[in-house]
Amino acid sequence: MKGGFSISHLAAIIAIVAVSMMAIGVGTTLASSGVIHQTADVLRFDNMADVGVAKLVRTESGVSMTIKSSVEGDILDLVFQVFLGQLFTPGDATTNWFVVFNNPGNCVGDCDDGDVLDALLFGDPNSVMVDVIFATGHIAGSQWRAAAHLSEGDTSGSLRPLFGLEPIGLTDAMTAEIHIQVRSHGPASNLTPDELADAISSILGGCGTNLCGNSQFAVFKTP
Repeated sequence: MKGGFSISHLAAIIAIVAVSMMAIGVGTTLASSGVIHQTADVLRFDNMADVGVAKLVRTESGVSMTIKSSVEGDILDLVFQVFLGQLFTPGDATTNWFVVFNNPGNCVGDCDDGDVLDALLFGDPNSVMVDVIFATGHIAGSQWRAAAHLSEGDTSGSLRPLFGLEPIGLTDAMTAEIHIQVRSHGPASNLTPDELADAISSILGGCGTNLCGNSQFAVFKTP
């Protein structure tokens, strides 16, 4: 993120990292090599409609994700449960994020926004070891298609330093619960070249010009 972090950004970032309690998984396969393949529905935040499919491949050294979904969904502020007045539409600057729950057994019920907020704002009292990590970003077409890899120990895209916390990253690819989030940063056509570059590579990029918010998500439980 360009520029300094201020308290005025806090609600926006909390909204970014909040995750839904509901998840619909559709398959897990353990290959003979020990590689685990998982498939999950991509759901809209606003009405939980199934709009696509995401896949996660787990190995002993990291995870790789792919996602394909319809470019639709109201942009939602998950803190206040209100719509921000904009749809996720073709031509939006868009990012994907890994939300990693390294100790999902310590979540209070399902791993969700409460565990994320506890970790980032209150020092992780339940030792869930949550991190939110940049995956990828570009301009959405008529469908959202993306792919990204996260290696164990890679903390380069972590949001935790924004909260004064040491980054964690992914500690064990085989045991973590991982949520994939799709975030719209609004129409790319509204942004200057510098703003667009920031919008597809950071959590608040483009949000001074456009409305930004959560659009879609997929959940991969521990196999």
